[in-house]
Amino acid sequence: INAAPLLLCFIGLRCLPESPRYLVVSGRKDEAREAVSVMARWNKVEEVPLGTEIVVHVDQNLGSISDILAPAYRKETILLSVMFFGNLLIIFGTIVFVPIALYSGFCGGE
Repeated sequence: INAAPLLLCFIGLRCLPESPRYLVVSGRKDEAREAVSVMARWNKVEEVPLGTEIVVHVDQNLGSISDILAPAYRKETILLSVMFFGNLLIIFGTIVFVPIALYSGFCGGE
């Protein structure tokens, strides 16, 4: 049962086509055109004509990790960090406390 998500991932990798954007950026335009055609057939829409050029605009300005501490994002970054740390404490506390409570008889056991 624990391996079911892994099995679904392997099935998805075999059955789902690559992203046409990824294929174009990788220089594999023929495969991208075929992926778009497959998607068009699945969605029952008109296919892209053969002579159509597929163009992808690649943004080279991707940002950096220091951008999350800029004044525009600082409040959200601190709030999400506190929430993440709180969730981490809850998970850690549950993993540590529940077995101790069960073995000590705290929950009605022996």
